[in-house]
Amino acid sequence: MTIFSDPVVLRCGHSFCRECISLSLKSQPQCPQCRVPEKGQFATNHILKSLSEKAKENERSKRGSGAEEAAGGFCPEHEEKLKLFCFTDRQLVCFICRDGEKHEGHQFKPVKEAAALVRKGLENAAAPRPPMSQST
Repeated sequence: MTIFSDPVVLRCGHSFCRECISLSLKSQPQCPQCRVPEKGQFATNHILKSLSEKAKENERSKRGSGAEEAAGGFCPEHEEKLKLFCFTDRQLVCFICRDGEKHEGHQFKPVKEAAALVRKGLENAAAPRPPMSQST
């Protein structure tokens, strides 16, 4: 379901992550795609391994890490896009964070909508005010 991790090739030619296929073969000793019987002896798929490593490296370089990751629009905890603003904690969050205990009962808005509200508030606060009249 994601980029391959330690990809292997079965006798039938299909490729899977080593851990995924090992777990699958425990319940049914056959290829999950074509149902050809398998004994659990498979070789590393070196071409797919090389491509997977390059794809993961490319993903990491796009996202950065830690604070850079959050600034780049990805949740450092869940590696999901930061699409919501939590008004309670005043921070960007992903949908997984929103549904977690840490943000239970909090107020959220989509990032663009929240930015527009904050911008409007700042503009109102910075707007010149008419001078107060002095009475004698």
